[in-house]
Amino acid sequence: MKCLMAIQKTILAGVLFFSWAILLSADSGPGGKPPPLPVKKDRDAQIAALIDQLGSKTFQVREAATRKLMEMDDALPALRRIGKNSDLEVSRRANRIMAVIESRLAERTRITLFWVQFMR
Repeated sequence: MKCLMAIQKTILAGVLFFSWAILLSADSGPGGKPPPLPVKKDRDAQIAALIDQLGSKTFQVREAATRKLMEMDDALPALRRIGKNSDLEVSRRANRIMAVIESRLAERTRITLFWVQFMR
């Protein structure tokens, strides 16, 4: 019985490892190389510009900025700083974006903890 459980764990670990490897390779750029990391100053300027767009008078601009910021985990500190903005629209959008990012980060933490416990 112990042998069967060990085999099942090994198979599951192999399947999950290869699934993870496939997901990581999907993020690679041309030629299988990982995409270059953006320069931090450029990224900070991009985040600041998107946060400014959250208060735009145009709905489409606000929505586009919201969608882009939801994909940027590194925007969380800047969003926290403006979470209590005097502009209700900016504050509401910033809080919604923070909730999405924090949820995604929490899910990654749960997955990591699962792996740590599973591999013991």
